[in-house]
Order: sequence, then C-alpha cells, then structure tokens
Amino acid sequence: LVFGLSFIISSSFYCILLIYMPLNFVIKDFFEVFKPLIYGFIFISGMLISEYLDEEKIINYILASVVFLVVFSSLVFFPQTYPFLDLYKGRTSDAAYNFHFFRFSGSLGYPGGFGYWLVLGIQVTMLAYYKSMLSSKKFMLLYGLGLLGLVFSGARGAVIIFVLSSLLFFLSTPTKRKTFFFSILFILLLISFLAFLFSGQSDIQAIAHFQKLLENAGGGTFGHRASELERLFEALSDGRLLGAGPNNYFIKSTYGPVESAYYFYGYKFGLVGLLAYGFLIYTFLVMGVKLFFYRFTLNLPFIVSCWALLNLVVAGVSNSITEEYKSFYMFFLLSGIVYKQYIDKFEPQFNKKKH
Repeated sequence: LVFGLSFIISSSFYCILLIYMPLNFVIKDFFEVFKPLIYGFIFISGMLISEYLDEEKIINYILASVVFLVVFSSLVFFPQTYPFLDLYKGRTSDAAYNFHFFRFSGSLGYPGGFGYWLVLGIQVTMLAYYKSMLSSKKFMLLYGLGLLGLVFSGARGAVIIFVLSSLLFFLSTPTKRKTFFFSILFILLLISFLAFLFSGQSDIQAIAHFQKLLENAGGGTFGHRASELERLFEALSDGRLLGAGPNNYFIKSTYGPVESAYYFYGYKFGLVGLLAYGFLIYTFLVMGVKLFFYRFTLNLPFIVSCWALLNLVVAGVSNSITEEYKSFYMFFLLSGIVYKQYIDKFEPQFNKKKH
C-alpha cells in the first residue's frame, strides 16, 4: 500500500512536471517529482528495520544522539574547531553574515531543523523517565542539556513546538503524579525564559535571535514565509490547481528559497501536492488519536505521532521537516519504525477492546 501510494503520487508529480516544463530546467526539478517514491522506500525500510529493534533500544539511541549533538554543537565556543565545523554548517565561520554559524545545529547544518529534532529528543527523555528507564539525576541532566541546546539553537519555531508538544504530553498523562510536578516546572521555566528575554539584550547570538523577534515580529524570515503562503493562496484562487511545477530556477531567482512545506507542495504541485501532504498528516493523526483514545500514551509511537503532527501542521507553515536534505531520511525512517510498532503491538489491542 505504501509503495503503491508513493508510486501514484510520484507519477502525478511527473505529469505536472511535463505539463509545466520550465524553460530553465535544472536537475533538481526532475528529482523532486520522485521524492514521494524515495520517501516510500525509506518508510518501508523503517518498517523492515523495526523487526530487529525494540522500543528501549530506539529510546536509548535517541538519548545518546541528543547528548552527542548538543555537545558537538558547543564546539562553536572554541575558535580552534571552526575549520572542522565549517564542514557541517549551513553558514561557514568566514561568511559575510555568519550569524547562523554560532547557533547550535548539531550535524544538520541549519539550526531550525536541528531545533525541531531536539524537541523530539526532549520528549523522549520525558518518556524514558516515566517508563523508569532513567534515574531522577540522569533525567534532570539530559532534560537540562536538551533545553540548553534548544535555547542556543535560537530556533523560534522549535520553541513553539516544544511548548505545544509538552502540553500534549501532560494532557495525555493527567493521572500520573509526575505530570503535576513537571507541569509546574515547565511553567516556571517558560516564565523564567520569557523574563530573561525581556530583561535586556544578550551577547549570546542564539538568544539575541529570540529577542529580535520581540522587537520586530513581522520582519526577517517570518515576512518571507508569510509571502509564500500569500502566493500559494493567490495561485489556487486564480485556478492554478495543478501548481506551477517544480520550476526551482524561476522560484528561487524570483522569490528566494522555499521555506514553507505548504508552499513547497501546494505552489509546485497544486492540489495534488497538498493532498499528498495531507495524507501524511492524516496517517499520524489517526495513529495519535487512536492511541490517546485507548489510553496507550506512554510509548514511542504516540510521542512521535504528536511531534510529527505538530511539525507537519504547525511548523509546516515556516519549515519543512520532510524536505530538509540532511534529515528527511531520518523522519521517514523513524516514521516507518514506529508505524510498524503501532500496527503490530497496539492495533490488536484496539480490536480486543472493541470486542
């Protein structure tokens, strides 16, 4: 089923490319129409890999990755490491505008994408503690490290996803004694962070990034992303229901880089692209709602479902976790792994409860 849907979507994208063949054709235009097929193969690979992994192994791997990537990111404080870090950064240390270089980004190049993945690591840290996989001391250390990495990434969208995902976590575990304690702690941390932002201009560039948003909420990248959505609505309103095709050369040279996931799928591939993106959202929505309804919430499929939904629906306005070239494969691989766990472990239990 996954392969069949991927093939149909890619075939539809290919037809749109042929209809709107750009004058300045680039190789990227050709490869973009086959992305759904590639994503389908990666998703299926994740389902196959899940046969050899249990939930505890995956959680431990994610926790180890959080520690490594945050520590790796901290190398920006040591000038001797800059030549090495330049290999991983989207903006190098000697760039004319090297602001992004000093923001934490792990090995993913750009701090925005890193921030979204770090939110997953923070939520998995919570899950591990609730499942008694971590002592209180280890939890506080890992949770604090994750929060530190998130703040120093300067990823404003990721902070919003962190707040929303934390609220979902607390709402899904209302009867747990730990939930009350962490709800209070979470509120205090949030208030403290906001108070710090308003207290004065920081010399730390990642934190200064947040403060610039408070000074000019409509400027910078937010203005660019808002214009993308505006162009998308205009195109659909004008009857361009099949989009404009990939047309990467024209879009980049005329409007700049594509940021929004909705713009990527809707402007390039019209209703077909939005339908494909909507199907991905629907998959995680069904999985998350069923797990919540039947009260199976302290597990990896539920945590990943909530995180993925927030990234696809909310963060999709300003970012695209499915299209980040350094991490898209991780998203679909992890999606395949947790989906296989979901259908093998939880679907049979749903059927038992029905009867």
